Amino acid sequence: MKQIILSMIFLISFSMLKSQNDTTYWNAGGDFTLQYNQSYFQNWNAGGEKSWAFGTIVNSFARYNDGIHSWDNTFFLGLGYINTESNSTRKTDDKIEITSKYGRKAFKDFNYTANLNFKTQFFEGINFNNNTRISDFMAPGYLNLSIGMDYKPSDKLSVYYSPLSGRVIFVLDDSLSTIGAFGVAPGQRVRPELGSYFVVQSRYEVFKNVIYQTKLDLFWNYTTEHKKDLWNIDVMWDNSILFKVNSLLSFILTVNMIYDHDIFTINNEGKKEWLQLKQTFGAGITIKY
Repeated sequence: MKQIILSMIFLISFSMLKSQNDTTYWNAGGDFTLQYNQSYFQNWNAGGEKSWAFGTIVNSFARYNDGIHSWDNTFFLGLGYINTESNSTRKTDDKIEITSKYGRKAFKDFNYTANLNFKTQFFEGINFNNNTRISDFMAPGYLNLSIGMDYKPSDKLSVYYSPLSGRVIFVLDDSLSTIGAFGVAPGQRVRPELGSYFVVQSRYEVFKNVIYQTKLDLFWNYTTEHKKDLWNIDVMWDNSILFKVNSLLSFILTVNMIYDHDIFTINNEGKKEWLQLKQTFGAGITIKY
């Protein structure tokens, strides 16, 4: 499966590079960010711990538009690690997301649209509180195929809604599928769902050299087994703010939130907690292409 995903990444990257040679209808590019943070202490009376952290983000796109037909392809990869003397090396970020969206002009800024979205991660995730594996490559993996309507007044904004969307959740890890992780039935490796899908994407330069990017995904599952869960909506909301110092140096703040009724942890009081939250901030080099 990893070979398939890597092949998909290669083909999309190749199409993006090729499309840069044809500027008639194609527009392609992206940015690569590399972040690094480090601290060192020796005889420091106030205390502290040596550490280093790095992260990388690849955000690419290739868009085709001839006035009638449009085809938007995006590829996102985030990977990061932190190392401290007491905790060794741990993962702080791991995300793969591929989207391909075909549209045919309906009227004004609206398009009839078919959309494919795929999400997973490269490496295993560990809960270090009890030292257990909680995720891995394709555990989970999300594949969403849908048809709907896309409002797209410019490349800076897209509002997409599909009343008919098929989503497949993959848990291709035996230990995780055995316990029914991520909503699959215990012992099963795949969970198909039918529902509606709503996506808002935006990227704006809110101030000079300050770029805000957001993506909000909502999925409403029509086929839940329990009526009480019918109105539970899965939420994935990614936000980033890029502060550009010059053509290379930048600071980036990211905030990611996930709510999925099938994924929860038990807190110290024995209660379930569904909201997942991640925030990072760092300095690094950003190269546009």
